[in-house]
Amino acid sequence: MVKFKDYKYERPDLDKITDEFNTLLDKFSGAKTYQEQNRILK
Repeated sequence: MVKFKDYKYERPDLDKITDEFNTLLDKFSGAKTYQEQNRILK
């Protein structure tokens, strides 16, 4: 059984996550239809 102490911690790259989020948010906001928005969410 894997114990909590056995998990390796990696600090998230917040700059990368922020850039990816903002890119997706821009695409979502610019979508003209529900289908486009739904595709972006997947």
